[in-house]
Amino acid sequence: MSELCLTTQGIDEGERVEYWRDAIRSTLNAEFRIEPLQADFAAAMRVLSCGPAQLIAMQGSAHRTRRHGPGRPGWVSVIFQTGGVCTFADGEGRVQLAPGDACIVPPERDIVGERLTPFAQILLNVPAAELDERLPEWGGRLLHRIPAECASASAVGGLLRFIVGHHPKLDGGDRERLGATALHLLEGLRSTPAAKGCGGAPARLADYHRRRIEDWLRGHLRESDLCVARLTLALGLSPRYVHKLYAGRPHGVMGWVREQRLVACRRELAARGRRSIADIAGTWGFESAAHFSRAFRKRYGISPSEV
Repeated sequence: MSELCLTTQGIDEGERVEYWRDAIRSTLNAEFRIEPLQADFAAAMRVLSCGPAQLIAMQGSAHRTRRHGPGRPGWVSVIFQTGGVCTFADGEGRVQLAPGDACIVPPERDIVGERLTPFAQILLNVPAAELDERLPEWGGRLLHRIPAECASASAVGGLLRFIVGHHPKLDGGDRERLGATALHLLEGLRSTPAAKGCGGAPARLADYHRRRIEDWLRGHLRESDLCVARLTLALGLSPRYVHKLYAGRPHGVMGWVREQRLVACRRELAARGRRSIADIAGTWGFESAAHFSRAFRKRYGISPSEV
């Protein structure tokens, strides 16, 4: 098998979880339990043979997996996170991965994986004998975060993304040579200290989520019905977590929204020409000109008409 594509697209919503469980069970040769963390569960994977290695590119909505027992006998998975945030834990350790990070998954123990957001990742499945040769100390690095700043991990991750992105143009010989190159690059991890557990990941995770939130909000600032409920549904986060991220900010996440709207309104007021104040306020999601005027005066100390 040189390539296999599996996706929940086209599968009835009520059957998607079972379909995906069967898909990863047959691909990874292990028993899994799937628990969606948001509505409209969706996932897809592409499996590619690359000489001595196998690539599995996965993406989908937030969900939790529980692997029971060992994975594919004689193989070890190295996960490269390419999008979203995931955590993996067993009875002995826990790791949190942001985009660019990687880790080696214990091949013999039960594993709980939480895709906390919509995610994308590439699994590099390597024969254990190959990994013994390339990275003899890999057994001491299980569930240790290999940070995005690590040059060797970045090189491997970049190569894997290239293979997945260009696979239609690559013949079997190309993929075999590129797979062998990826395994060779893993040797560079020998000189990289293992980062036990999450390290600085909690702060990095919070920053990552705030960037996601603010990027999404910027695209919806003009909508008067913008609210935390819409935000959390769109990004697969809980309202409690979002409020926690902005607990130290004035007036929370919606205070951030109001500030961005006021900045935009002030910019347009300065060049409004014949546009009315009410029109500008309505364009940026304020429900009434009176509400806008009060908020504007409180923020800038002048009325909108004085700009």
